[in-house]
Order: sequence, then structure tokens, then C-alpha cells
Amino acid sequence: MTSRNPWSRPVGRRSVLVGTALGATALLAGSQLRFAGRSRAEGADPWAGWQPPVQSFPNTFIEQNVPIPMDDGVTIRADVWYPADESGAKVPGRYPVVVTTHCYGKALLGAMADYSRYGYVVVVADSRGTGASEGSFGLLDDREGADAYAIVEWAGTQPFSTGKVGVDGFSYLGATAAKTAATRPPHLAAANFGGAPTDPYRTFITQGGNWSSSSALWFALELLGVAPLPFTLNSYGGLDVQPRNPTTDIATFLTRLQTDGSSIPYRFAELQRLIDGSNNFDNGFWQERTTDVGNIDVPTLVYSGWADLFLRDTPRDFRALPLERGSKLMAIGPWTHYSLPKHIGSRNDQPIDDLLISWFDRWLKGIDNGVDRLDPVLLWENGSERWAGHDDWPVAGTSYDRLHLTGTRSGTSNSLNDGTLTALPAATAGSDTEVIDPLAGVCSRQTVQYLGGLPVYLPIAFFMPEFPISEFPGIDQIAPCFRTDDRANEQGALTWTTAPTGTDLLFTGPVALTLHGSTTAADPVWVARLSDVAPDGTARPIGEGALVASRRALDPARTKYSPDGDVVEPFHIHTHEAVLPVPRDAVETYNVEIWPTSWRVTAGHRLRLTIDGAEFPHLLPNASTPDRLGTLTVHYGPDRQSFLNLPVHQGAFP
Repeated sequence: MTSRNPWSRPVGRRSVLVGTALGATALLAGSQLRFAGRSRAEGADPWAGWQPPVQSFPNTFIEQNVPIPMDDGVTIRADVWYPADESGAKVPGRYPVVVTTHCYGKALLGAMADYSRYGYVVVVADSRGTGASEGSFGLLDDREGADAYAIVEWAGTQPFSTGKVGVDGFSYLGATAAKTAATRPPHLAAANFGGAPTDPYRTFITQGGNWSSSSALWFALELLGVAPLPFTLNSYGGLDVQPRNPTTDIATFLTRLQTDGSSIPYRFAELQRLIDGSNNFDNGFWQERTTDVGNIDVPTLVYSGWADLFLRDTPRDFRALPLERGSKLMAIGPWTHYSLPKHIGSRNDQPIDDLLISWFDRWLKGIDNGVDRLDPVLLWENGSERWAGHDDWPVAGTSYDRLHLTGTRSGTSNSLNDGTLTALPAATAGSDTEVIDPLAGVCSRQTVQYLGGLPVYLPIAFFMPEFPISEFPGIDQIAPCFRTDDRANEQGALTWTTAPTGTDLLFTGPVALTLHGSTTAADPVWVARLSDVAPDGTARPIGEGALVASRRALDPARTKYSPDGDVVEPFHIHTHEAVLPVPRDAVETYNVEIWPTSWRVTAGHRLRLTIDGAEFPHLLPNASTPDRLGTLTVHYGPDRQSFLNLPVHQGAFP
């Protein structure tokens, strides 16, 4: 089935009769309805016309622990990085300012690029309750947003400032940058944020309502911001360790422990609330920490990687930015969260730092470098392994095509059922059942993805510190199970596979699974994985999604539908009040959100869907784990069509 643009919300799920009729006419005519718009010619260089920045200062001077007063009497402390000459002395002058705030300790991590050597002053602030800053840590709460607003305004009015400020950050730093930009400080003139969990409940803390390993990883990493460090780490262009005077850091830390103790107990209290499930809902706590990027009114660059653990929010953020062409840009590369370096450009050999600096050069300095004339959407195209430029998200020419689950054997998989995916609806009713294995998925791409690539980077850091990591982009993808064969995860699971494609097929965007399922478990998790199956049988992982059965309630106002009513981008409610019963053996409808991708299935390859009941360690055990055990049964047939919805913009599946 083919459908039109789902991003303009129809009036009612099935009320756009004209769109439905047009879809049926196109299907009968053997044609496809696709989004209007322009997409760059295939094979063209999407980076053409962009001029990367040129370094203008040889060194950086760092002023440590500069106090910034807040309106409630708390003092936030920041390190201020200035352009410096050959001798390391600060070069006087007025410069645009880049601000970043975070919870990991400003001595350990600065801005995302070496802005000071390109003519910027950089203000790196410890979030309230971390590092040398006073107060209590609030984990992206409104108070942290108010602090960031005040820091931007302070930076914009200092003698070293031109009055133009940009916010910058990646990961948690990206979330704070987005939150800051959404508060609209008057001196803010541009923003960039990457790998940012702007909807932390759905993207960071859980997936589909199940506690995620990414949140456990973060609760370990953010403890780095608790204790002071005796040095400042400047890793731009090589490791440069600069001594610190830790007096202020230590004094603030001791005072914090003596007064409210929030530096450590608060963090473990929040971790415990996730383990026991008491805070595993999209409640007021998480809603306060969600950023409405629709409030951002300055030119904004967002970026992520197809295997980034926070990928979900980046395309959604780009789509929500109320900005004109040229003033918003999105780049998604072949990266995990911690991929180092992240490469871009015509030959995919330039650091993404160049793009970040160029963005601020354009909007904070007025340099005509062509960055605002790039295609607004720059995507790494998996399968063809190249960059492609597009006008918008979803990309021009996209149609949503159904691939139906059927009981016909494909003869390609050693799974429990070896079913077939086909463009034709299932003509015969059937079902397939598996027993849930709580350790399923232990060797899957998601193990690496949701630990940010650290299974590769940590051993290198500890055991091979001299390894020239900058010369090996994407080295995190050599981790076991990341790019290799996913067939091991199919044994004991259920699969459906297409016939080989006759020509290349390209799909780009979010993927949705509409599933009719029943279970003997009290509250299982449905896991859906996609893979690209080569002629030799190798199954290369593409992406996945997950949904806890009781969390299946959709928010119709935020879910994207096709005009004929198909769910093409689910948005689940996830509040305590929205939890639905899971009657034993009752057939229910589940809409599983599979995170977006851009993937070329080359001629002769197949697409495979795997359905499982666990994905360990990505989907972590918690107090609800006993409810996850039992059987899963997938139903299909004339009255219960289960199907994938794929955002296809080149070719068609058989």
C-alpha cells in the first residue's frame, strides 16, 4: 500500500477521502505517490560550495573558575577560553562567544570544537551542583535552564564580547544547549547541538517504556562531575594537560557534601527509582526535562549518527524547528555516540568541528562561507556509503509502502518460523510463536549502539593510550556484532524476509511496525530488528525498535499517520494513567517505533524483520523483568494484517 505525506496531520485518522482515493488510484495504476520537493541529483556532491574555516590563532589561554552570579544567590563557575598568541598570552579584543554548560566537570570536557583558535571566546560552565558551581544538581530541570539563560546574557555583556553568543554541545551538553536556546536569551544568535536527548524519557531513559542501558551508562559517567580534578584537559589537536588550582573546586565540593549531599545521593536515588520502576513513566519529572525545540528562534544546526544512542530526537528536532531554509541544518553520519572523529565532507575526511565552526562563523561573524546554502538535510546513505543532500525531512519523493507478514516460508533463515515479507497482504490467517529468552540480543548492534561505542573506545583508552585513534574513523564499528552477521540473533526468534530486490531500493526516514500480537507474559516487550540480507546470507543490522505491551497507547495528536490511517511514526503516551491491561492470550494491536535510517538495499539483497522478546543488555532488567517472561505470538491474515511501513523513495519491494 502506498500513501502520501503523513507529516501534515489529517483531520481524523481516516477522514481524508481524497488522499485515500488518490492512493488507491496510484496503486491500481502501478505508480507511487511521493512527496513534492527537490532532492539533489543522485551522486552529486552535497558539500559543494561550502568553505571550511581557517584557524586564526595558534593557542588558547584559559581563565579558571570565573564566578557568574545567578538570581537566587548561587554562584556558577566557568572556565573562559580566550584566543592566544604563540607565547600563550591572551590576545585582547572583542569576540563572539560560544557557551556550553554541562555536568561532567568543565576541567574534563570543553566545547565541541576548538573555537578559541578560530576567534571566539568560549565559556565552559559547570552546571549547578557540579564541579565548582554551587547549588544542587537538577538534571536538566527548569532551574538549569534558567541558569543557562543567565550565563548567555552574562557572556553577551562582558568586555570581551561582541554581544553575539552561540550555544554549543553534544550529548548532555547538547541537551543543555537545546534547552538554553529554547529559553530565547536576547544575546543568543545561533545554536548547534548534536546527539542530544531533548525528549529524555523516550530517547535516553527508556525505549518503548523499558529501562535502557544508555541511562545506566549516563548515571556512571555523570559522577565525573562530582569531584574536582587537578588539571584541565585540552584535547584539541593533541592531548594538552594544564594544571589547575583546585582550591575553589575542593571548597565547593566539601560545602556541597556538608550542606545537602546532593552530589552523590541524589544521583543514586534517581537510579533506584528507575530500577524499581517508580519513575519509569513520562511524568512531570521527565516532562520538565523535555525541550520544546519549537521555541528556538535562532539559526540552528543539529547532528547525530545513525547508530547514535540518542538518534531518535535529532530528525524530530529538525522538523520542529520553526526556521527558514538556510537557517537550519541537519547532518546524520555513520557514527555511534562516541565515534571519534566524526567525519564529513566530499571525501568524508573532514572533522565535523569544521561544520560547527562554519555555522558560528556564518551567524556570529557574518562570514559568507556557503554553509547556509548547503542542502538543509545531509545524510550518510548506508549501503552506498556516501553522503546525500536533501531539501527536507522526510526527504522529497518519499512514499510509505507496506510490507506484510505472511506464513509462507522464505527459505533464507534458521529462525523458528522463516516467514516472508511481501507487498501483497496475507491471504491466509496464521500465527507464529516464540518462547521469550531474557538474554536474547546480547550480541547485537544495539549492545554497541546503546553503550555509545564504548566497548571499543574504553579498551583503547586504558590499554592502548598511544593508539592514533583520529586516523581510524568509525573504529567503534569493528566491535563484535556491530556490522557483522545478525543471524545468530535470529535463532529462537521469529523472522520475515522479502524476496531479493531486482534493482536498488532506497528508504529514508522513520520505520513503523503495525503488529497484531498475543502473549502469555504479564507484560512483555516487543522488539523489532531490521537487517539487510546479502546473497550469501549475511544479515547486516539496520536498526530496531521496542515497545512494552502495556505502553501501547498512542497520542493521536503527536503520532504521524498516512491519509489512509496507517501509523508511520508512533508517539506513545507512557504516563501511569495510560497503562493498558495485557490480557493473557488476547490479540492486541501494537505500533512499534523503529528508529530512522537511510538505507540502500542493493539489487539481489533482501530485507528481514526479526521479532523477539528481549534485547539484553540494551533493554536492562528491572523490577518488571518477571513480567517479561512467557511466550509471544504474532498473528497475520485477512482480518489481522501485520506489516512494516517503510519510507521508500527509490524502487519497490517485490
